[in-house]
Amino acid sequence: MEAGTETATATIAYTKRCMKEGAARAFQVHWAETAPERYKYFGIGTRGKPPELSLPRFTLSKLYASRTGHGDFAAYHVRFNHEDAATKCQCGREKTPEHFYYCRLGRRAARQPCGSLGIQDILATKQGALKLNHWLEKTGYFRRICPPHPSPPTQGEDN
Repeated sequence: MEAGTETATATIAYTKRCMKEGAARAFQVHWAETAPERYKYFGIGTRGKPPELSLPRFTLSKLYASRTGHGDFAAYHVRFNHEDAATKCQCGREKTPEHFYYCRLGRRAARQPCGSLGIQDILATKQGALKLNHWLEKTGYFRRICPPHPSPPTQGEDN
């Protein structure tokens, strides 16, 4: 036999490794083509275990809702005719995925809520997610300032 012409039989381990690498490459290509527009805008790609998974569930839910645009937002409630939904924050502006960042009441509740980080950094980086968590714990923003449901009127209060 000439040098370099012999063929080796692939082992099961080698074959599995090749399959995993091929699947990972195929998913990278698929993600680049089909990722949600907001994920493309924020530059969120595929990687190993997302670092934000260590956050409390409440913060993680708010982070993911803001990233995807699927949550307690005015556009959603209008789209599905939720007549009893609170579509505005206490500040008077419509609830949007980024509203928490720009809300004057939220900014007043904590000075320098996220330091010098912009909305993209808050929603797309580990450092931003950690700062968001700290701010949410400090202000109770989504519980007190911009809750998902309007507070029921107290006794004797007119609507």
